[in-house]
Amino acid sequence: MSNVKTIGCDNGHFGIKIYAGLGKKHSISSRCRIGGSSQTEFGSNGPDSSEIVFSTDGELYTTGSLQSEVTTFADYPLSPINRVLVHSCLHQAAFTKGPEYKQLDLVLGLPYAQYYSKKHPSGRNEDLISGMEKNLLVPVQNIATTEDQFTINNCMTVPEGMAAWFSYIVKEEVTNGRVVPVFNEVRGQETTVFIDIGGGTTEVVTVAEKKIQKDYSGTISQGSHRITEDLRRYIYELTDVSSISERKMHQALLSKKINVNGEVIDLTQAIKSAQSKLIHKINGFTDSLLRDVKGDIDNKVLVGGTSIDLKDELMNWQGVSLSDDPLFENAKGMYLFKKYLA
Repeated sequence: MSNVKTIGCDNGHFGIKIYAGLGKKHSISSRCRIGGSSQTEFGSNGPDSSEIVFSTDGELYTTGSLQSEVTTFADYPLSPINRVLVHSCLHQAAFTKGPEYKQLDLVLGLPYAQYYSKKHPSGRNEDLISGMEKNLLVPVQNIATTEDQFTINNCMTVPEGMAAWFSYIVKEEVTNGRVVPVFNEVRGQETTVFIDIGGGTTEVVTVAEKKIQKDYSGTISQGSHRITEDLRRYIYELTDVSSISERKMHQALLSKKINVNGEVIDLTQAIKSAQSKLIHKINGFTDSLLRDVKGDIDNKVLVGGTSIDLKDELMNWQGVSLSDDPLFENAKGMYLFKKYLA
């Protein structure tokens, strides 16, 4: 169907990233609360903070809310919260406002450890994959408007490590007014390790001979959320508070300070310490996983939003490079796979 638009959708626990070709991309934080809401008590600010109310399966959900639900539970990919957040990101992207984006095909991803399973003959976690795809096909309605509505016709899922590889070897260029793929044959033949540092986990995926090498790929439960929690504990120890919103913690990480009950606390060293601790754990895990194939590795490529935040220290690792677009690399690869490689 030529009138169906393909969109790569990295629907993560901490953020939703979508990509639709030639720089058409958008992201939001995974903030959603159960129930309808106008603006929350404290208001909100930032590029993805506007509250939007959606209806699905007879329930109301509000995205962009400061009082958001936890998204780190195991069944998050199968949940109405994930479904609503994906729709919210699609609604907020400027490029989806056009009439050509009424019918959509989504290409989704799952981390290496979730995508594969020895319980199924195919080697894939069929229950989780099909469950996530069916979940996102359930209709969602933006209750504020009858315009800019779209239908998700179909979903497919790829492992995120391979998605990063597709983005690494394929680029789109405009030639004589036409969009054409350019394949990097040299990169396609090399052995490349993708280190995807996300919110809750870090994925290390080795691709050689155009396949994921499972013996040299793995997951560690360490990501940017670990930095946030270490910093939160540090603040609690210094003050008499026992609760700080995710919004305020995010601002504290950016500004390297926080105002608690009128007292401004400098967080520069605490943040640096938490970051160093995370980097040390990821480096140790990566070295251990790749010990037997070090001599065969051609490239180590950093992807994921956290790799941007930690790039100054991460770039000290031998043989490591930062990908062209770390935050959107998986979503971009999902899109490219469906368009040119599927």
